Amino acid sequence: MKLLQRIEEYTVNQNDSKRQIAEFILDHKNDIYRISMERIAEQTFSSKSVLVRFGKSLGFNGWKDFTLDLIEEIRYEQAHYSDINPNIPFESNDSYADIIHKIATIQVESIQDTADQIDEEVLNKLSTCYLMQDELSF
Repeated sequence: MKLLQRIEEYTVNQNDSKRQIAEFILDHKNDIYRISMERIAEQTFSSKSVLVRFGKSLGFNGWKDFTLDLIEEIRYEQAHYSDINPNIPFESNDSYADIIHKIATIQVESIQDTADQIDEEVLNKLSTCYLMQDELSF
């Protein structure tokens, strides 16, 4: 699961400072790289140590490691996705042409995202294993 999705889950599943931090991050995600740890702590009525624990709760060593991955994911998202929400892609006033365009856009983005996630090194290893197994069956 992507990091932003995990943060979104915190806005629903948490009732403490984690929720406030998650909401702040999502509300300011395009500017998060400019916002200091001190300001985030102040705005979320928490502390630096709470921010560190927030990062750790998501599997990182701390806040810095968390924000590095977060910024990378946000930049990837900005470069690869349109503004269409895949969960609610169209509105009641959209024409059939708009709906078709939005569905096609989401499908193309999904295919490209899948292609970007494929690790060629793993495929090469699998191919080598398959060839070795095929040779052994003779």
